[in-house]
Amino acid sequence: MSKTKLKDAARIKSELDSNIVRLEADVKKVQDDIKVIRQTERLLKKKLSGYKQERLKLEADQRDELWHEALKLVVSGTHVRMADGGTKEIQNIVVGDMVVGSDLAGNLSPTKVVNIWDQGIRKDP
Repeated sequence: MSKTKLKDAARIKSELDSNIVRLEADVKKVQDDIKVIRQTERLLKKKLSGYKQERLKLEADQRDELWHEALKLVVSGTHVRMADGGTKEIQNIVVGDMVVGSDLAGNLSPTKVVNIWDQGIRKDP
């Protein structure tokens, strides 16, 4: 092999070695970036989960507050539909009575009375 070809081969090998070193550094940087992205993703998921829990608690608290306020609006003498199809005035309802209740979706079903409230204050059975 001629001297010129050997010099060219040495130069090309040197350039390839330099390129390999740069590529290895780039790969390391990308790997580090991926680690940071994954850590950030975990942190964001954790924060989002916390925000969802806070929102659900706030919604539940607001729903409870509205429900208690609505209960204050029921006046004595209001008829309540009993599970057997009859009615009873609200002031005569007692713990253990079976009334027609509804879930949040509005589905009706027989429901056992477990608490009595009077003007937003829970009455002990």
